[in-house]
Amino acid sequence: MDRQIDMIEEGFDVAIVVDSMLNSDDVVARRASLSHFVACCTPAYLGSLQAPSTFAELKGHRIFCLRRFAGELPKLESRRVNITGNSAMLRLLALEDAGIVIVPTFLVTDDLSAGRLVKVLQNETLPAVDVWVAYPTRKYVSAKVERFVEAAFTQLVHAG
Repeated sequence: MDRQIDMIEEGFDVAIVVDSMLNSDDVVARRASLSHFVACCTPAYLGSLQAPSTFAELKGHRIFCLRRFAGELPKLESRRVNITGNSAMLRLLALEDAGIVIVPTFLVTDDLSAGRLVKVLQNETLPAVDVWVAYPTRKYVSAKVERFVEAAFTQLVHAG
């Protein structure tokens, strides 16, 4: 879920967060990457239509975006944008041919590489977001948490 979290109070061992999602003072946060947003959909959603390359060409398309970043897409104000707080749901909506989603690239890197999703809005500049791997500050961090943090950090650096 894309919301502010207090890792200590909520009992999280590790979190992958963007920008200002952390609401805890006692955490270690490592910036893993800068992830640009990407607009994408399935080839089946487009069908025989040409992929929209500008915001103006989105007329008639279903568009889905994260709530917290919808305001960073002012050129979409005149379009109907479906907003959610769940980035995983956006990816699934795209894969189910529901429309065009605007998400951080790291969420759909594998889908784009495999051809399950295709980029649209190639002529537009979309915002970017810092992606962090965070864990609570403790004297003892378990080996499992350390391994997960390193693996997540490595994956995010390459997916950025």
